[in-house]
Amino acid sequence: MDSRFGLRASTYDATIYSFWPGLKRFGAFVALAGCCALVLYGRVYLSYDRVRISVVDSERVPSDGSMAVMLPDLSRLAEGPTAIVLTLHNQALTTRSIMVADSDASLSRFEIRPNETLRVDLSVQTGLRTGDTLHLVGDGGGWSLRHLEVGNAHGFSHGLFSLVVVPQSVERYDAVSIVGALSLFVVLLVLTCPLFRFDNYRYVRRVEIALITVVSLLFLVIAVLPMVSQYKVLLSLSAFSVCLGAVYLPVTLRVAQDAYRALRSLYSDHREEIWDFLRAAHGMWVATRVKMLYSAVVVLFLVSVSNFYSSSTGFTSLIRFGDRFEAVALPAVQEVPHYVYQDSPGYDGQFYAQLAVDPLLQDPAIDRAIDTFG
Repeated sequence: MDSRFGLRASTYDATIYSFWPGLKRFGAFVALAGCCALVLYGRVYLSYDRVRISVVDSERVPSDGSMAVMLPDLSRLAEGPTAIVLTLHNQALTTRSIMVADSDASLSRFEIRPNETLRVDLSVQTGLRTGDTLHLVGDGGGWSLRHLEVGNAHGFSHGLFSLVVVPQSVERYDAVSIVGALSLFVVLLVLTCPLFRFDNYRYVRRVEIALITVVSLLFLVIAVLPMVSQYKVLLSLSAFSVCLGAVYLPVTLRVAQDAYRALRSLYSDHREEIWDFLRAAHGMWVATRVKMLYSAVVVLFLVSVSNFYSSSTGFTSLIRFGDRFEAVALPAVQEVPHYVYQDSPGYDGQFYAQLAVDPLLQDPAIDRAIDTFG
């Protein structure tokens, strides 16, 4: 009995010892997938409307060491948490202590050293309203306010890895639903399987560990920052995708390699069909591009005519009627000597055309009578 129990215990210990490294790695990957899903749910925005309203854009000097700034229309901020960005300069020979307060309470106090230009970021979690007043009170003169902005973001970046720094309690932004976050968690658990296949590649494993460490620290800072400061960092979906691509680099490489092999195999198996399709597509393009050009000309003409259409006359504005120039042009035409056939149905247009073109017959008065009515 004792020997049987001892055999079972030794078998259990051997099994655990054999699989324990893999279990530890699997647990780490589960934690990593959960961290990524949590960051996606709570710190990633699909769209964020950044608003900045300039309040002071020229240097202002305090009076008796204090200054009051009334805020303009802040309806674009939708009464949410407000970010305040100030730029101050101290020209005094001593350090100045300055307090910033709104209409309700003090927001912050800071010091500016001599000849220092300081940017100060403050967050009002309850928000500011139109007509509120910001008070800046110093312990002396010699300092000035160079710039003041209020908005819903302290700063942001552009490009593929874009992010935005917002006040701590900002919640109004388009975020991923909890269903999307749970779906990502499940997908990442499935994608962890290829990560176990790099045990024999030491350098790849080191790169993998380094990338996972860096991204995990970044996610940890983003998650913890609102707990220890008045700021919150939100990642864009593209920046989050870059982080996931770095963490799951072995999976990304394997997927890219498999996709390349599949496309190459498909091309090898259906080479003739692909070339026939490309030749047919090229022939279709050659046959239709002239028709497309003609159609584009017709569309351009119709659009141009519609833009110049005048509803008062029913014609385009390019057609000008003689009654607008009768007072200027008619006297000059009547003063030109010419012969008119009696009982003719109209004027002698050939005479006017020759008079306008022929240099031997051209009269200076015709310049105002034919096509230069200005």
